[in-house]
Amino acid sequence: MGAALVGGGVRAVRAYDLIRIISRDGNPTPLGQAFAEYSRIDKTLHLLAMVDSVDETYRRRVTRQLNIQESRHRLARKVFHGQRGEWDQVVGADSAGDQ
Repeated sequence: MGAALVGGGVRAVRAYDLIRIISRDGNPTPLGQAFAEYSRIDKTLHLLAMVDSVDETYRRRVTRQLNIQESRHRLARKVFHGQRGEWDQVVGADSAGDQ
């Protein structure tokens, strides 16, 4: 559940209610359209920063984050899938009780 500021306090909002507020009969309400447009602005600014040839700082920062994420995924694949998704031994089982 999300949270909304209502009457000076924070109250939980169900996802169903939020979707109902931003769309009616499968079509976005004016508020829903505003959210979509705002999202498009953010995406456009991201793309412009990625292709900016003058200042490559943003692109380098994004590339560095992607490299870190890909390295973590590669490590997880080697650790957890190196044995074709099987453990060498049963995790948490008492080895003396298995014999």
